[in-house]
Amino acid sequence: MQGRQADVMSDFTVQGGVSILNNPQFKVLGTKSSSHRQMHMRCDMGAFKDKRVRQALASRSIAR
Repeated sequence: MQGRQADVMSDFTVQGGVSILNNPQFKVLGTKSSSHRQMHMRCDMGAFKDKRVRQALASRSIAR
């Protein structure tokens, strides 16, 4: 990428792709898919005990 040689990158994380996402010389395209990510929460302690916190987190991750 630094040598401007990449034509296609099929997958990269947001954390790993910050320099790509913030660089106007690169064009990032997204596609809809049925992929998913699991998030495990310890719901018997801490902030996740509150149902509203879990719902807010779920609605935020779905909106992405």
